[in-house]
Amino acid sequence: MTRVAGDKHRLVVLPLVNISPDPGDEYFADGMTEELISALSNVSGLNVIARTSAMKYRGATKSVAEIGRELDIKTLLEGSVRKAGNKVRITVQLIDARSEEHLWAQAYDRDLEDIFAIQSDIAQRVARALRVQIVRREKRAIEQRATGVVEAYTRYLKGRHEWNKRSRDGLDVAIGQFEQALEKDASYPLAYSGLADAYASQALFEFAPPKEAFPKAKAAAERAIQLDDRLAEAHTSLGLVRFQYDWDWNGAEGEFRRALDLAPGYPSGHQFYADFLKAMGRFEEAIAQMSSAQQLDPLSMSINTGLGHVLYLSRQYDRAIEQYRKALDVDPGFVQAHLWFGRPYLQKGMFQEAIAEVQEAVRLSSGSTISLAVLGHAYAAAGNRTEAERILKTLMERAETQYLPSYWIALIYTGLADKDRAFDWLERARQERSSWLVWIGVEPRFDGLRSDPRFMRLIEQMGLGVVSHGGKPVAASPEEEAVALLETLGAVKLGRYRVVGNCYRYDDGARNLLKDLKQKISAGLGAPPARNENYLVWAPPGGGKTFFVQQVHASIGTPVRYHEVNIAESNEAGYRSTIANIANEPGVSLCLLDEIDSKPNESWPYEALLPVLESGRSRHAAKVFVMAGSSGNSLADLKAAIAARPKGADLLSRIPQENLCSVPPMSAGDRLLLTVASFKAAADTLGRPISEIDKLALYYIVVSPSLGSARQIREFTVRGVQRVPPGEDRVKYDHLFDPGDPLNKEFWVRAKSQAPGLVGAFLQIDA
Repeated sequence: MTRVAGDKHRLVVLPLVNISPDPGDEYFADGMTEELISALSNVSGLNVIARTSAMKYRGATKSVAEIGRELDIKTLLEGSVRKAGNKVRITVQLIDARSEEHLWAQAYDRDLEDIFAIQSDIAQRVARALRVQIVRREKRAIEQRATGVVEAYTRYLKGRHEWNKRSRDGLDVAIGQFEQALEKDASYPLAYSGLADAYASQALFEFAPPKEAFPKAKAAAERAIQLDDRLAEAHTSLGLVRFQYDWDWNGAEGEFRRALDLAPGYPSGHQFYADFLKAMGRFEEAIAQMSSAQQLDPLSMSINTGLGHVLYLSRQYDRAIEQYRKALDVDPGFVQAHLWFGRPYLQKGMFQEAIAEVQEAVRLSSGSTISLAVLGHAYAAAGNRTEAERILKTLMERAETQYLPSYWIALIYTGLADKDRAFDWLERARQERSSWLVWIGVEPRFDGLRSDPRFMRLIEQMGLGVVSHGGKPVAASPEEEAVALLETLGAVKLGRYRVVGNCYRYDDGARNLLKDLKQKISAGLGAPPARNENYLVWAPPGGGKTFFVQQVHASIGTPVRYHEVNIAESNEAGYRSTIANIANEPGVSLCLLDEIDSKPNESWPYEALLPVLESGRSRHAAKVFVMAGSSGNSLADLKAAIAARPKGADLLSRIPQENLCSVPPMSAGDRLLLTVASFKAAADTLGRPISEIDKLALYYIVVSPSLGSARQIREFTVRGVQRVPPGEDRVKYDHLFDPGDPLNKEFWVRAKSQAPGLVGAFLQIDA
């Protein structure tokens, strides 16, 4: 993963002041600012604050020291630009942000044709003044002339100036300027990159249908890369198209990674890669990338709000609310922050707060389509069908005169719980190639649709979550289901299915349920000592509940003591002593009480536990108890078994209704993910990296009755990896068995007739 180094010299280029006779030359001063930021960003020893944050200080009266503190920088570069005809005067000075001492200053009076030499000279002199070494590769990048045609360059600067407005009219003007730049120099890669960004922005802001704008963006980005393969902006643009239009997940990630390899200091590269990662469910990576973008562009409202998006989609609703609030503290008029602020409020059932935030977005945006649709969904979710249907009618009337994305109509029908119409409009959105659909796999607002086969069909059609080589219907028996699943997969990206740590679930519903439980447990560990958080979890035997709680504990950053108590294996004296020690020990504690439904005729298991579960009890720190059992076939059966025991009704009364959880049985997909993750973990532990696993080996483990639990699978995969010869990175079927084991040939013969497509086939794995 690409990270922004923390020990680099942080620097900001303040907006150069336009002192030209023509106020219309403001674009040139802004362009020079942006070009200097870009040139200095080529120097690996510098951490240059991005354009968006720098431009916040246009016309500011703050002192150098104030700006330094706000941006946490050591140095700033400021100056002015005067353009008159073919002549340009640029004055710059480098200032220590703490002492306000001038470190270096220079004035340049040149012809416009020399502008690239001026930019190069400034970048190299700044590096020398800060005693930062420029390596040969960086020097070549700084000195490279993007075009030798001055008019093409000025058209490009005008195009970027208009593109930065992100308005419908601004994007139209930007496209015209980039096209005129290319008329002057048809081999100008930056102009193609700008054109790609402008067309992509038209699609992303829904000023044009995706099928109209994205193909143009793709063609321009590909042409830019043909002309200059080292142009990070073009790779980012192409990554966006492959991500949000082509739905080519592997291709998109390759472009984003390439962009960040070329320009680790490019904040948009980190931001858009984070957008991709959150769609794949790889939230920890997404937060890391968004944090890198935020470090480079700390005042960017888009990035600050984007961090809230990641937290919301990862179902960390309280943290998302806090982040959106922080964003609005920076700019209370930022529409998108109000618009998306409503989502975590909705998920917490805080309908009044949610509607208020979205209403403000509607007001600030003068009733934009997206804000009205989100408000319609909020009204529907809150039970106000009248207002939701009124907004729906308004949008349908609007569709008669302008492009209306089907996705937003589907969202309102989802809030209204009209599944048939919701799926009709989602299918239209799929046919439109709506860019918003890429997050449907992780968007909580669609949770009510996930159990419907039409939802899974939509996910499969988009190829979300796996690299597929074609679809096949899932069969009824576990063996047929496993074969069908393995035959369709070419690769598995584990991060897409992560619940927490090394715990994975294939089904969206099960995964999201466990993520919610993980969030609740984590929040409970931060509760005041006087408040207790107790949970009751039902899971079938071998369902992985113990491993899940272990992974929740491992994911917690602060020190938390962890205990596992199996009541079925405990005696009274030892059990009472353990419970008392947990209650009285200093610090926060998480305790898993397994087989809570065992010892049906004994009163002491619940008798010892009940006082500890009481809220308001004096204690040193928060104590969270997760009580788990497998009685019967459901949570209701487990509750009935507990209620029938001595003190059982009292125990159930200590558990809030919202803290009751039923974990679905593990499917063939879950067992496959567990197997792949276990092989990966074993390989990492043993220092034997693997990239592929024989599908027949996976099939054997997934369907084998002797490997019924998660623990048995993990132990079995360790032995398999140990048998892989040094230097090989593939786990083969034969590695599962000791030499001469008759099971090897017996299963292989049976599988050859039952699942011939798996013989000799391998699955690629990616964390």
